Amino acid sequence: MNVVWRLPSEELEARFVAEAREWGMFGLKGHRSVGGCRASIYNAMEPEGIEALAPIRQRYHELIADPGELDRLLSEGAGRAAALAEPKVIEMKRRMGLLLAS
Repeated sequence: MNVVWRLPSEELEARFVAEAREWGMFGLKGHRSVGGCRASIYNAMEPEGIEALAPIRQRYHELIADPGELDRLLSEGAGRAAALAEPKVIEMKRRMGLLLAS
């Protein structure tokens, strides 16, 4: 039996699978023809793995139920990403000759 689920985007699914791998949870990538995520219960996933996924699932449902909080978190993350990226973008534009050296 597979427990399957989708996240709001393929990027989030890839990030989830990668981060889960860092925690020692493997094989959570969905089937190649449908994507998403899946935990293969028939492949003897340890109860600890299922228990580790439970808070993630709970948080997902909390965020889906509160679009305002989800938007706030996404906006906050976008702001942090922009702040990290801005110096790199400026440097690349300068190197490409799109900006004059200051």
